[in-house]
Amino acid sequence: MNIASLIVRARPEHLAGVRSALLALPGVDIHHVDPRHDGQGRLIVTVEDTADAGAADTVMCIHRLDHVLSATLVFQYAPAGA
Repeated sequence: MNIASLIVRARPEHLAGVRSALLALPGVDIHHVDPRHDGQGRLIVTVEDTADAGAADTVMCIHRLDHVLSATLVFQYAPAGA
């Protein structure tokens, strides 16, 4: 199983829509919206492989979501042989 952790930055005025779009993607969980950056649209997100989609494909989908400014990979785990 592959797992990735991202910091996603979205346009603040569209944060609710971006959150909904992220949660609609397979294997995505939103763990935190940083209150110290309130108004800047930063979220901590994890992405895991699912039966329907690999984590890498889902990360690429996040980059292409409307109103996402950046999705920075912070951590990635792939077991040997995966």
